[in-house]
Order: sequence, then C-alpha cells, then structure tokens
Amino acid sequence: MALDGLFLYKLSLELTKDFQSTRVEKIYQPSKDELVFVMRSRQGAKKLYMSCRADSARVHATEQSFVNPPSPPMLCMLLRKRFTSAWLDSIETDDFERILTLNFSALNDFGDRVPLKIVCEIMGRYSNIIFVDEKGLIIDSMKRVGASKSSVREVLPLKEYVAPPKQDKLNLLKTDTQAIISKIEDTPNSLLSKAILRAVKGISPLRARELAISAYGEDLPVYEAVKEVSLLEAQLNSLKTLLQSETEGCIVKEGEKQIAFSFADVEQFGSLVTKQYFSSLSELLDTYYLERVNNNRRQQLGGELIKLVSANIERLSKKISVQKSELEKSENNEHLKLYGELINANLYSLQSGVNKYTLTNYYTGETIDIPADIMLTPAENSQKYYKDYRKSQNAKIYIKQQLEKAGEELEYFESVLEFLNRAETPAEVGAIKNELVSQGYIKKKTSKREKSPKELKPLEFKTSGGFTVLVGRNNTGNDKLTFKTAFGSDIWFHTQNIHGSHTVLLAREGKPGDDDITEAAGICAYYSKARDSATVPVDYTLVKFVKRQPSRIPGRVFYTDYKTVFVTPDRSEVEKLKGDNND
Repeated sequence: MALDGLFLYKLSLELTKDFQSTRVEKIYQPSKDELVFVMRSRQGAKKLYMSCRADSARVHATEQSFVNPPSPPMLCMLLRKRFTSAWLDSIETDDFERILTLNFSALNDFGDRVPLKIVCEIMGRYSNIIFVDEKGLIIDSMKRVGASKSSVREVLPLKEYVAPPKQDKLNLLKTDTQAIISKIEDTPNSLLSKAILRAVKGISPLRARELAISAYGEDLPVYEAVKEVSLLEAQLNSLKTLLQSETEGCIVKEGEKQIAFSFADVEQFGSLVTKQYFSSLSELLDTYYLERVNNNRRQQLGGELIKLVSANIERLSKKISVQKSELEKSENNEHLKLYGELINANLYSLQSGVNKYTLTNYYTGETIDIPADIMLTPAENSQKYYKDYRKSQNAKIYIKQQLEKAGEELEYFESVLEFLNRAETPAEVGAIKNELVSQGYIKKKTSKREKSPKELKPLEFKTSGGFTVLVGRNNTGNDKLTFKTAFGSDIWFHTQNIHGSHTVLLAREGKPGDDDITEAAGICAYYSKARDSATVPVDYTLVKFVKRQPSRIPGRVFYTDYKTVFVTPDRSEVEKLKGDNND
C-alpha cells in the first residue's frame, strides 16, 4: 500500500475543499481505534472518518455506515464535550511527514472561541490520533503512550504535544532537483529506488520503484542510473508536477486481490494487473479498506462463534471421511454370504478341525479356499459367515444414515459460517448465536437480567421497478421469510447449489419485469458464498413451489418448477437498491 506523505499531502488538499468551514454536528466512536465526525455545512452533512488501527490507519471522507456501541466510550463523551459545534478551519500536513492536522475553533466553558487540534499520525503500528487544546497540551489520545512504552516522547493527557522526530530527507517541492539527485548519488551501490527512498521525504517504496522503472525500464543501481542522469531528473520533475496538479488515484489488483494503491497511475506491474481509477482519494481509501475493515469487524464481533463453527466443520469433515472409508469396507461383504452358502452346500463332505475348505464356486466354476475356524464345525463356520454378513449389512445401513446426518450437519455449519462472514452488526451475530443455542450447539446461559433478543428483520431492497426484495440474514430468518412472511405468489430466489440467503421478491405488488427479476437475482447472488464470482447461477420460482425438507435443521428446502438466471454480483448496484429500513 502507499498511504505515504505524498498521498497525505494530496489528500489534505482534497479534504480542505470538502470540509473547510464545516461544523462538527455529531461524533461517534465505532471502536477503540475509529472515530466518525459528522460535519455540517450549508450543502448538507458529510462524514469524516479517522482510524489509528495499525493495518488500516487513515483519514478520509466516507459514505460508509458504522455500527456504534450501545453506549459511547468515555473518550467519545469527552470529544463531544470539547468538539461538538466546533468549526473546522483548516487541514494541513507538515513537510510531507505522515501527519495530518485538523485545526478547529470551538467555544470553551466561558464562551470564548479557542483553537483545538486533532493530530492524525499515520505511522503503521505507531499510528495515533491526538487531541490538543489551545495551550498545546494533550487533551487525550486514542492510544496513550507512557514512558515505559516510548523513551522518545510521552502521549498522555496534560502533557505538551510534541511531534514525532522528523526524517532527515529532502522536501520534493522545496528542494532543487539537482540537490535531490546529489543526495541520491551519495549511495552509488544502492538500487535507485532504495536511494530515492532514503533521499526524498514522504515517498513510499511503491512510488520510488515507479519513478526508477519509469526512468530506466528497470530498478538499476545508482552508479548505472547516473550515467543518464537526465532521465532521472525528468522523472523527479514529473513527480513534482503530479503533486501540484489534478490526478486520478488508482487501486492495483492481481485478480481479485488488491495489492497497492496510489494518488496517481502505477505502470510498473505492466499487464500482470488490473487497475481501478478514482477521481476522489477519499473514495479510493473507502473502497480499498472496506473489505479489510469489515473482516476485522466481523472477527471482533463473531470471532468466538467463527472458531466454534470452524471447529465443527473440521470435526464433521473428518468424521465423514472415516465413515466413507468404513462404508467402502462394508460394501465389499458379498463374499461372506457366498462362503456361508458354499460351506452349507458341502457339509456332507467337510471335516472339522481344518483351517480352510477348498470348494468349487458353483456360480463361476472356480475353486476357492475358504478360511475356517478349527474350533468350529463346518455348520458352525457356515453360520458364522452368515452372521458376519448380516452384521456388515446392518452396519452399512447405519453408516449410510450417519453419513447423511453428518453431511446435513456439515452443510448447516457451512451455511452458518457464510452468514457469520457476512455479519456486520452485533445484532446479526447475536441472532446467529441464538440460532445455534436453539439447535443445541451452544449451551444456553440463563439470566434473569438477560433480555430477549430483538427480532432481526430481513434486509430490504427496492428494484428499479419499485418492487420490494427481502433477504434472510440467517437460517432461522430464511425459514421465517420463506414460510411465514412470503405469499405463495411471491418469487423466491436462491443461488444454485451454493450457500446463501433466501431472497423473496414481493410479486403481490404487481407483475415484475425482467429487470426486476435480474436485480433480485443479483441481490441474491451478492448475499451468498459466490459474492466474489464473475458469474453466478440463481434459481427462481414461486414461493408455493418451495417446500421444507424433513429436517430439524432450519433453512433446508427443496423446490420445483424453477428457472435459472446468470448474474454478476455487484456491491455498488446492491447498495443503490438498498432500502432505508435495514438495521
């Protein structure tokens, strides 16, 4: 990734346009590492997002929705007291350091207007968000740093705010290009990208490699590059121009995996990658970090449940493997019946006390040796083979029953894991937990103080034709949606042989068109395990053709009279259709 000093500089210019002279209306703290400021202007409200999480520290405008804790943390309450109704006067960076400062003016307890600052230090695991008063003293911070954690500076309430030590590098916009080249030449045996990284302030490894490869086609040693120093000079000047002009940011992808982003185009990967371009750097960051942040949030919300469900999936997979092996052995048991028959047919000619009988198989005419127990008579050996045959037949029936039960259970846990991986709120995780309790997989904790969980409604969408589409959030919700909420004339959707949510288009509102069917199928595909696939088959039929399977496990159905449509899941399209009644 490349959230470097150069990116922050470009981002500060964009945020200044978007947020300067806006007023703090609301403040939320979704987690210990995140803040959301709702900023109000004459044009309406905008959200400013700040994070100091080690793997995703950033500041940008956002369109995302966040789930806040039931009661605000103490820090959030403090910020509301000090910053609510404050005006954001300016946003600035400090000499291409990875620090973004938001300058506010607010009223103090005496009604006087005083300056306040929020300093966002974007420095990997050392990232922090620090709140500074008019005297330059720290009000508080997202991460408190005492003397035991840092010998360089303390970040504690009432301590004077001191910025992190600056790097001994050159500012690209304030330094002559020749002076930068001279500093690069100080390390002649280093690769050019490494030398640029040591010389230029705020540049990331990605952008340093881009500069080297754009100049010479490869990352040469410095002593080779300076033989044609004009190429390097041209690229440094080009980078200066990029910083001072409008650019399109981009996310670089290798297949579906995001591997980098930058404030300007990136060419070093050639045709091995695809790129997604953004006119807004805030939108770029919102998109890049969305899935990572959602995954982190899911782990925080449902980490223990995910471990429980994953352990059950592993247990059942092993169990099924063993049972299949046992079934295969029990399938090869017809020889037991044959041995019993042949011994019984030749009792008159067989003697006791031998360890085998050599007999002719009257089905094939071949001679075979049949093992015998010397302690048993021929008749008793025959009965033993018959008994072993009946025992293996009964075992085969039992194993098949157990295999079916284990397979059903495995399918259920895989569907639960899929719902957990998509859960975005504590309520959704809680509903899944209650489902597991009702199925007996989690022991119910009885408490007089514990309230009954609020019923979780299905997700709601509106097609372009105005039809309502409902989506179940878990297996219990799927059952209720299909068999209680939906009418027989409504249209039911499910991904073909893929775990996902039951989806219902309410056709009672009229006759949906082809576009409505396609949009509902797209929603269904998005809320399934095939969310990231290019093409997903989605079956649809009338609800009256959907029947429950005879099983104790919720959500299991079979259906008839269906058609199949192939769609590509698209998050942006699904978001456009999302209704206002989703909690």
